[in-house]
Amino acid sequence: MTITESFSNLASKQNGNFQKKDGKYHIGDGSFLHNTNYSTSFNYKDSEVIVKNELGHQNLGFAECIIPLQPNNSEFEITTRSTISQIFNRKKAPLIVSCNDLRLKDYIEKSEAFLIFVYTLKRKSLNQL
Repeated sequence: MTITESFSNLASKQNGNFQKKDGKYHIGDGSFLHNTNYSTSFNYKDSEVIVKNELGHQNLGFAECIIPLQPNNSEFEITTRSTISQIFNRKKAPLIVSCNDLRLKDYIEKSEAFLIFVYTLKRKSLNQL
């Protein structure tokens, strides 16, 4: 399968656009440089994909995916356990992280700053008892 067929097939399968541009550039002393650019672009899962290939003086390949920005809906809440709960459950952290995004919740609970805060809070509450 040729490059032209490959790019054309990709564009037709993804309902995209295919372009082929042939160029001939004068580089001096009666010499010419032949250059061919292939490109296809299409949308895939709400993202624009662009694939380019240049053959000539330099053989280059290029792929780009333009992903639209997503709204940041990562809201979370950090609350404290009740004093009685902290007394009877010493092994549990005194803070509760509530979040719909499980990756964000895991990131917060494992972050160094959060762990230092929990440690400081435990020491402070133990000294008050």
